[in-house]
Amino acid sequence: MSWESRGGIQDAVFRSQMTDDRWQKPAIRTRAEVAKIRVAGVERSEPPVGCDRNIAGLSIQNPGLLGARFARPQPPAPVIMQTRSTSAVFACTVIMLILAPPCVAAADADQPRGLVLELESLGDPERRDARRARGIALRLPADSPPSPFLRAVPFRANWKGRIHVALRTRVVFVARGKGSFRLAVNDRPVLEFDQRASGTFRSKSIRLSSRRPNAIVATYRPPEEGDAEISLSWSSRWFAEEPVPVSAFRHDPEHELLARGVRWRRGRALIARHQCLRCHDVPGRAESGPEDAMPELAERAPSLIGLGARLNRDWIARWVHDPAALRADTAMPRVLTNEQEARDVAAFLASLGAPAKRDAPGLADPAAGGALFATLGCIACHPAPGRAPEDESDRRVSLRHLAAKWRRTALERYLARPHEHDPWTRMPDFRLDGIEARALAAFLVQSADEPMPPIEGPAEAQRGRTLIRERGCLNCHDVHPRAGRESDLRIAPAIQAAAAGGCLADEPGSAPRYGLEPSDRAAIAELLAAAPDALFRRHPGEYAHRQIENLRCAACHRMDGRPDAWSHHEAEVGHLIPYVQQPADEDDGEPELAQTRPSLDHAGEMFRSQWLERRLAGTLATKPRPWLEARMPGFASRARLLAVGMTGYASVDRPRDDPEPDPDQVAIGRKLVGADGFGCVQCHATDRSEPVAVFEARGIDFPLAFGRLRKPYFLRWLRDPARIDPDTKMPRFLNESGASTLPGFCDGDADRQFEAIWQYLRSIRGRDP
Repeated sequence: MSWESRGGIQDAVFRSQMTDDRWQKPAIRTRAEVAKIRVAGVERSEPPVGCDRNIAGLSIQNPGLLGARFARPQPPAPVIMQTRSTSAVFACTVIMLILAPPCVAAADADQPRGLVLELESLGDPERRDARRARGIALRLPADSPPSPFLRAVPFRANWKGRIHVALRTRVVFVARGKGSFRLAVNDRPVLEFDQRASGTFRSKSIRLSSRRPNAIVATYRPPEEGDAEISLSWSSRWFAEEPVPVSAFRHDPEHELLARGVRWRRGRALIARHQCLRCHDVPGRAESGPEDAMPELAERAPSLIGLGARLNRDWIARWVHDPAALRADTAMPRVLTNEQEARDVAAFLASLGAPAKRDAPGLADPAAGGALFATLGCIACHPAPGRAPEDESDRRVSLRHLAAKWRRTALERYLARPHEHDPWTRMPDFRLDGIEARALAAFLVQSADEPMPPIEGPAEAQRGRTLIRERGCLNCHDVHPRAGRESDLRIAPAIQAAAAGGCLADEPGSAPRYGLEPSDRAAIAELLAAAPDALFRRHPGEYAHRQIENLRCAACHRMDGRPDAWSHHEAEVGHLIPYVQQPADEDDGEPELAQTRPSLDHAGEMFRSQWLERRLAGTLATKPRPWLEARMPGFASRARLLAVGMTGYASVDRPRDDPEPDPDQVAIGRKLVGADGFGCVQCHATDRSEPVAVFEARGIDFPLAFGRLRKPYFLRWLRDPARIDPDTKMPRFLNESGASTLPGFCDGDADRQFEAIWQYLRSIRGRDP
């Protein structure tokens, strides 16, 4: 074994003579191995907060795996020691740990990730905005506003913050785009250009300090004609070019303009969520078309058509009397004043539709439903049946009144088709079949019921019908199947009046009561006073950000270093999965494949927008990871705009726009992925065969790759998979100098080899792209 001192972070390189797939563990652990994660039998290091995992991680080589290396380039070694003395190794280790610089300056350790993006209108100096940015990147069609608070006029963008590195190192910044751009690090300009046509521009090698934060300021002005395009990457001798990750940036949360932007966005989102414009008018509305406004303003509340066939009358009465008493985060206001009105409205709504009969008799298996509840990840958004949320910070929706709410057959139908009566519901569509829906409903009803005490007393359905019209319920809900609404009542002529004595007042009187916090009411009032026209100016990127939060995507997926909620709560439902109770014999069949759900960190960079739209809508014919027990649900009503906002591209990345593959390159690519090449066929299926030797983690089938992935991301992934996903089982095929481990193909040129693989994938594209 040899130990190499590299800038204060030690790295053990093992020359394993083993011929199987097992790895040795280091006898001595480094400072970076504070928290460990198990990957393929190896204890891999999880570096301290602020450290780059790919610099601090354990580097291992196995010559027996088709020449592939799990090692990655490391910082330079000022001192190299070779010793067999344990005491000498220990002494040197202690010295280097003492001298090693901290990964993140103490003053910035708790600062939020990302940069502050300041936006200013050059034609209207009073129009300014700021928001958090994950990196330095901007792409906007010509004449599109960079922010909902700025008009589509010439603008300037300024990114400000600090950049951190785990080790003192030198990097080269790479800017791609057109327009005018200037980058300064520690108050020194390092990159500058003014170009009408798109181009690539590189800085000189810049030294970044690890002992103190490096101030960074980037300024961009788009060209006078054409789209706005700019992105910033970096590279060093230790890693290939990549977008600067959000984990490297820190910013000041007390930034005044950023704080105002947070309040304005909060007010804007609340107005959209509570559908204020269904009852109120706003100046500037007439000048804007629906395609320009916030997409959420086009949403409708759940349909009341046939409601009596779906929900129980006693639950309806409790709900309309005080919605927040049953669900604290509801968007529905309290519009009724007493229990008598609630009984009358419930009587009318319960008369809409007759309870449905079961389509076909069938026995429901609650145990199978419990297993579905566990494997679908329902625990990420709902506490286990019979359990209340852990505390006030637990945002999950309780199921305690589920049986009191739903008629049994209607619940089964809702689980199978959640968007049938509410296209904008946040409830995910898992595309359950009839047997699955019945089993899940049986489990939920059996396990989660809490009696709902009725509101006793007489009720008049006709009076309830009148109340629904008078209180403006039909501004948001449909009651009759015919086109149009029964009422188009406007409660107030202008929304600004609500702040004085209506919905936003401390005492709303007879106005709807939304239960908003004082800070929420203040945010709405501030937005209406300063920038009401922002409601009618959409920004796809900000829409995607809101919907990722609204749909709780982070409940199942990791993002920006935050663990997902599912993993945090999964112990609540472990007993529901049969194979957890009775584990199978390890030697009786196929190996159990990893059930890791993908991170969202690189989704926008990774996927083609058309593929992502179909994935989000749930219309793909092929599941990319069929071995995962988890299912990616569908959100059909939001899929298109969400995909455009996440990727930043509307229609420029269609697979058919790529040139036809070169036959010679295809032949080389097929050999490279084969057993005599990189051995990709061990874990990936091709157009001709299934994977031949999967161990723990299967790869996505190759015929799906081309229509799914963007080429720049694909090439970056091949260069260093663990740089993108530290938990991946995918090996690296480059050596420390960046050369391919297969010199017999394309003269050992890795770029040409990876291009040949891309051409091969292009030639076998499947049906889903």
